[in-house]
Amino acid sequence: FTFDGLTITGTTTDNTGTGHNLVVTDDFAYAEPTTASNAQPGIAATAGLTFNGLVAIFSDLDPNSTG
Repeated sequence: FTFDGLTITGTTTDNTGTGHNLVVTDDFAYAEPTTASNAQPGIAATAGLTFNGLVAIFSDLDPNSTG
């Protein structure tokens, strides 16, 4: 198709010479968002004040790794 800012003109659905291949999709299904069962607690910090609390825990299953 072509679009000049005002008018849309359809040509063909497949024009390999110009690299155009029009595809239309519909009916996507997405799961509803839910609360994560292992979610991290919220962090409440105030600008300008020192924060001293747990932010994250890191672990590595490789006993030979280095930090």
